[in-house]
Amino acid sequence: MGDMSINWWAILVAVVAANVIGAVWFTPRLFGARWMREVGITEADAQQGSFPRMLALTVASSVVLAIALAWLNGVYRSASLADGVLVGLVTGIGVFLMASVPHYAFQMRTPMHFAIDMGHTVVVIVVMSAIIGLWR
Repeated sequence: MGDMSINWWAILVAVVAANVIGAVWFTPRLFGARWMREVGITEADAQQGSFPRMLALTVASSVVLAIALAWLNGVYRSASLADGVLVGLVTGIGVFLMASVPHYAFQMRTPMHFAIDMGHTVVVIVVMSAIIGLWR
């Protein structure tokens, strides 16, 4: 079933990368302001949330995602950056993006909201998987 060893340094770097990407992706100058309009929240609404709780959930989900990607990279015997990118693209587009289409469609979300959210998700998964594939 492939090499199931996990490089914990790669996991750590992938988790940091995922959270940096998210912090940049959702800045007002990139997609943050547009995303808030698409979702229907204001800056004041965003300030009402518990930042420590949101950050903890984001980091925890990144850790689980990185471990899952490490497992997938092991199954497919990734041994390079290119292998990691391929596993990331298949996982990001083939699994996450496609599984999300019905949710956005039935929630009547806008195509722009879908593009911002799924663009972020696919980029994060590809980068995380590339890091993990490179360090296997």
